[in-house]
Amino acid sequence: MRSLLTPIAALTFAGLAPAATLAAPPPTAMEVVRDTLHGTVLEDPYRWLEDQNAPPTRAWIETQNAYTDQVMKGAPGFDKIHARLEKMMRVESMGVPRHRAGFYFYTRRRIDQDQSTICEREGIDGAERVLVDPNAMSPDHSLSVAIADIDDHARLLAYSIRSGGQDETQVAFKDLESGKDLTEVFPKARYFGISIEPSARGVYYAKQTREGPRIQHHSFGTDPASDRVVFGEGLGPEMIAVPSLSDDGRWLLITVNRGSTGEHTELWLQELGVGRPARPLVDDLDASFSARWAGRHLYVDTNWNAPQHRILEIDPENPSRERWHELVPERPHVIQGMSAIGGRLFVTYLENVVPVIRVFSPEGLEERQLSFPTLGTPSQPNWALAALVGLVIALIWPWLFGIYAVRRVRQNRQNEIDQEVQKQLAQQQNNPPPS
Repeated sequence: MRSLLTPIAALTFAGLAPAATLAAPPPTAMEVVRDTLHGTVLEDPYRWLEDQNAPPTRAWIETQNAYTDQVMKGAPGFDKIHARLEKMMRVESMGVPRHRAGFYFYTRRRIDQDQSTICEREGIDGAERVLVDPNAMSPDHSLSVAIADIDDHARLLAYSIRSGGQDETQVAFKDLESGKDLTEVFPKARYFGISIEPSARGVYYAKQTREGPRIQHHSFGTDPASDRVVFGEGLGPEMIAVPSLSDDGRWLLITVNRGSTGEHTELWLQELGVGRPARPLVDDLDASFSARWAGRHLYVDTNWNAPQHRILEIDPENPSRERWHELVPERPHVIQGMSAIGGRLFVTYLENVVPVIRVFSPEGLEERQLSFPTLGTPSQPNWALAALVGLVIALIWPWLFGIYAVRRVRQNRQNEIDQEVQKQLAQQQNNPPPS
């Protein structure tokens, strides 16, 4: 907590003390490292600071912290403002739950914890069980964990382990029935997607190498060093690739972005188990494509010929472009995201600077608009689920979750969306934010 409060408090008091009374800040050594990228020489004088565990880096951090403490020491009102900031920042946080086979999986950081734990509960009212606690994994609490994937039958959890602020992570796997971790751990690297097979016998993942992204397959019980590359040969380091398995495990969707902006996206599709390589759905258009599985179909959010975005439907059995179907046409307001949940499409628009969620049938008919007590976004991309787990960003309560039931009711060939909030999955209990 000190690492956050110190710079905030330093900015708060930056103008309180006369400049003449302040000692000069400690100098930072410059060791220029030159890289040549596409014929352009890039200079980085502070590359040495990226090694956060190196003795020179640790010494620099200690020196800078000591200088900050010296500047703030004795500043009028420091103790009062520090206490106020600490009270405001010490709030419980919780990640959006993921639903699998009657279980809810989520991350939670309690007020007295430095890092979020990975938890599960069976049903809404089930007792919470901590699956992974990074606070016990390192003495200085510098390790953090995140959910990477969970198989549909809630048998296997994939989670990433990050040290400090490093880009590289390890990936570990936990048997949810026994509660034990599997022996294999993916080595530290940059991973851009983990997709567990429906059988839970293997996993597809994207690993960023020096040459570029590579989609690999791992069979549990084998050495990760022997994992075979199934896609990505020839992709350069400026590309990012992410794999996604269909619900039945028959199809592997691969999204390839040129850089991190997503302005140029390629979609590739591979039918598994038939011995054929991946084929491009689109690799020749200067547009963005964000695809989601919905049963055996793909729904695609794209700005191709639609600056405000539209939703397309693609059948993997017949994926040629002339067979693409426009499900939700472009509207005056821009689409910010789309989820396929419970047999319905939840499309988020930005209308008058406010997110508005509209519900569409599989035929593209708008059925209704979801309203929230505050701003909200659906975030559970599972077509077969009967419940939508949404994140509500409350203005009074920092974190509030609700379960929204999606019921099928036959009436004029349309489905009615029951929007009654059944229960709050998580809320700050008896701990309102400071006034």
